[in-house]
Amino acid sequence: MAQATFKAVYQTAKTALEASGFVFSNTPFTIDANNLPISGEGRFFSLDMQTVNTDKFRDAKRGSLTLQRVAHTLTVKMAFRIKPFDPLTTVENMLDQEKSIVDGMVLPATFDSCRVAYVGSTRFLSGSKEFFFIDVEFNVEQSWQVS
Repeated sequence: MAQATFKAVYQTAKTALEASGFVFSNTPFTIDANNLPISGEGRFFSLDMQTVNTDKFRDAKRGSLTLQRVAHTLTVKMAFRIKPFDPLTTVENMLDQEKSIVDGMVLPATFDSCRVAYVGSTRFLSGSKEFFFIDVEFNVEQSWQVS
């Protein structure tokens, strides 16, 4: 597995989501109904990536560091504006989009230098009932040779 930078993992996820029609929210905070633009299709996302585990493997013969493995928790936070006169269709479309995001993220071609596993999803409605939010969590593992 070739080495990919942490930034490359983040950018790959961002590109995959933008390709499916979502608008990236340039906020460093979690998206919520208070920091989303009023205009647009009403499909927004942000990414949160945390490094959760680092394991170092040593070569038993030489005692030198040979392999570095880093695991990330990548959370895709999506927001869907609910159409006031057709909320059921919005929810159905949202579930279809969620599945397509999961499918796209776990494809080997999306992350050619990492292993990706879908962990789970959390869905909730905003207090104003204007947006439906989905948090989709993935584990992303990178490993590379250390010289």
